Amino acid sequence: MSKTNARETITRPTIGEIHSRRASAEKIFGVQSDFQSSASSISSNKSNGSREKKRPCLIWRTVPNVQILAMARFNGTDVTDRNISFMDHLPREYVLKRLLAVHEKQPFGERRSITAVTRTGSSLNKNIYLILIPTLDEDEHPYEQSSEYFPQAELEYIRKILFAIQTEETEEQARIIQELNPPSAYNDNDDDDKNNTCSSSSSSLSLPRVRTDLAEKINLNKNDLVKIWLNEMTLDNDNVNDDVILLENLRPMILSDDSHVRNSLIMNYIVYVL
Repeated sequence: MSKTNARETITRPTIGEIHSRRASAEKIFGVQSDFQSSASSISSNKSNGSREKKRPCLIWRTVPNVQILAMARFNGTDVTDRNISFMDHLPREYVLKRLLAVHEKQPFGERRSITAVTRTGSSLNKNIYLILIPTLDEDEHPYEQSSEYFPQAELEYIRKILFAIQTEETEEQARIIQELNPPSAYNDNDDDDKNNTCSSSSSSLSLPRVRTDLAEKINLNKNDLVKIWLNEMTLDNDNVNDDVILLENLRPMILSDDSHVRNSLIMNYIVYVL
């Protein structure tokens, strides 16, 4: 009876461990790989995870989902040689900032290289680049036991570099937002709102004054009319002496501020004359 050499599978990996996972370095950097652009009815029925190349990946997070930092050799390309075509859709500085040399790969960019260790034997993952772009692990295959990992000191060094990259990106985004000018339509609306507020305030303040002036004019007109009416009635009446005496007695009351009293006296006088 033959023994199987299959490794024991685990439910969830441990942060810092190196596992073989299917991931595309080109996809991580936003490049569509050749197998994705080819039209094949056979491969179209397969999932992306089953078609991508297996590569060593550092387990970076496990909650709420597993995130990995993939590793790549880029077919032995010297990524620092700017005369070579490499990730040309991105600025070279952007790419280099997100690559970290793993011993025995030569470090660059004022960074040191990191070293993986193993519980048994020698490390298999060396002379390679660690891609400093956390990526969701989309490989649906189960995890196997791993004997290779990055020690805590190396993980802390990786974390500091990732934090510096994130801080730089955040500050750059903040600078871009601050330099944005609001659309002119917003400024026009603000001016209109201010003008409407000022005009409505001035209108509200002027309303009591207009009403007061109008009331005063109405009162003056009433008094003038009463005076004219009294004069005309005095001159036209045949009984001049009696009417004059009566009118002279009524005049102060008729011209009083009490409109109710004034109107009542006028009506009584008209009835009397008639």
